[in-house]
Amino acid sequence: MNDLVSIILFVFGILQIILFFKIWGMTNDTHKIKEMLNLRNRISFFHRLPPKCKDTYGNILFVKGIYEDKILCAHNENDKKVYELKMNEVVFIED
Repeated sequence: MNDLVSIILFVFGILQIILFFKIWGMTNDTHKIKEMLNLRNRISFFHRLPPKCKDTYGNILFVKGIYEDKILCAHNENDKKVYELKMNEVVFIED
């Protein structure tokens, strides 16, 4: 009877160690999920943006994209030169 209890406790101990490493691996997965959700929020935020904005000097700019906390803008729709402005440096204009 004592041998049976020892075997059960040994197996239980091994399963606890496996569970520990599984949970540790899941914490890395949550970091990847968080990054995916942040990217999805930025993309959906970009689709809600009006296509035009004004900078602090009053210049009308066209929104080209969004990158982290920066807005990518150009002077006209066909302009290849893109400026990076912070979110607090622009005012969005509704058409």
